[in-house]
Amino acid sequence: MQLKRIGYNTYFQSSNNSNENLSLMLKTLGFDQLFGSNDLDNMEKWSVNELSDKDSYRLLFKKINTIKEPFFYGVYTVGTHVGLDSPDHKYGNGKNPYLNKFSNMDLQFGEFIKKFNESTISDNTTLIFTTDHASYPDKGFISTFKTQSSYFSDRIPLIIYTKGMTPSIFNAHGLNSLTLAPTILDIVGTTDVKNHFIETSLFDSGEHTIFGCTTAIGDQYLNTCSEHLIPVDDNKIISEIKKLQSLGG
Repeated sequence: MQLKRIGYNTYFQSSNNSNENLSLMLKTLGFDQLFGSNDLDNMEKWSVNELSDKDSYRLLFKKINTIKEPFFYGVYTVGTHVGLDSPDHKYGNGKNPYLNKFSNMDLQFGEFIKKFNESTISDNTTLIFTTDHASYPDKGFISTFKTQSSYFSDRIPLIIYTKGMTPSIFNAHGLNSLTLAPTILDIVGTTDVKNHFIETSLFDSGEHTIFGCTTAIGDQYLNTCSEHLIPVDDNKIISEIKKLQSLGG
């Protein structure tokens, strides 16, 4: 892990028990310590045996104020996934699970930010908020948000936050999450560390690869370089992506 090479302590928090499959996979990535639902008492009752978004941020705040600095702490939440509803906060009359769960995520993240800014940990910590994929466009999602897209690909949030910073908007011009890890290394000033990433930082003024704006969802391949979703019909590119996918299992 690149950050461990430069002295960072590394942690990751999943929404399930740290002995379940996702956490067992994460253990192979070399994190110093993993956290999960077994690290939090009095879990919120929910339809699934996972940490709710409220509990995920509760555990996150608890841990970042006790772990060893400097640190990288990744956390994975599940509250906005398809088929789920918010266990506590409801939007309006509470009948629409899509509005409930997204409103709940917004509320819980907002509450975390308030506590974060009031804590001394915020004096030298940068937060990065993003997601690993867009929302699945099932009938309920399409109806609720009036989208015309049937692709399981869309713009995703990326918020980079440090207390006291001057807000600004950065256009990623269709680049995808392959740029995320290099961007983090760029932020902490370690761009000279050797790595195997096939993309570079979002802030790199150099030319990006075709993979940086090509999305692969199952057997569907979409080009986002023009900031629109265009099906890929180049068999050479698809073949190269399949090779890369095979390396990841």
